[in-house]
Amino acid sequence: IYIYNLKCEFKGSYKLPSKIRAVHFFTNIDSDIVAFYALFEKKSIILYSKKSSKIIDNFFEVPESVKGSPLQGLKSPFVKFDERTLFYQGFTNTVYEFNKSRLKTRYSWDFGKNNINIKNIPQNMEIPKFVNYILNSEFVNSFFYYAENSNFISSRFVCGKQRYSIFFDKNKMKTLLVKEFKEQVSPPFSAVSDTKGLVSIIEPLNINQLINSSILDEENKLRFENIEATDNPIIIYYQY
Repeated sequence: IYIYNLKCEFKGSYKLPSKIRAVHFFTNIDSDIVAFYALFEKKSIILYSKKSSKIIDNFFEVPESVKGSPLQGLKSPFVKFDERTLFYQGFTNTVYEFNKSRLKTRYSWDFGKNNINIKNIPQNMEIPKFVNYILNSEFVNSFFYYAENSNFISSRFVCGKQRYSIFFDKNKMKTLLVKEFKEQVSPPFSAVSDTKGLVSIIEPLNINQLINSSILDEENKLRFENIEATDNPIIIYYQY
């Protein structure tokens, strides 16, 4: 692994053990421990010590009915919040936190009768049939992202053929379920959180679904009108 700073200057490297196959995401747990996530390994989380140059643990089994399916998700399962490292998966409504190189439950969304039961998910189903099965179900699944700051928790998921965003106000202890913002646009498909809102990166092709140009100031309206389908991704900021 090669390490660079934000100025693209080389800062160093470290070599992983040869028995680690392809991994898809990783994050620093602390100054020594790196957590890797492998989509197709039996145990998905691999903990590696830079100081001792070895694997120190390997855990978290993804159910066979979920592995490699749309329920597993293709985004990084690691989230940073307030010096903590959090972990989530697309197929479960539980969010975990790393605690001394182990996982403990941080939150669980409770959707009552719409909670997913992994035991009922069919195995070895072709992807097109699996997607059709999910779209015709009534359980909450496919969490696209998880974001948290000192005031709010938010996420986005699928239930049947509908997509919803959920926001939890920590101060008021209230939950808000959203299909559409008051500006008549969809919430972001994926986002990260800062202290006052959400930051999302979108493709130009999706801009009309996610931005109502009528609410923009003149400077941003001009930017909106000059965006082409072949442009680079766009950064949007949503304020709570």
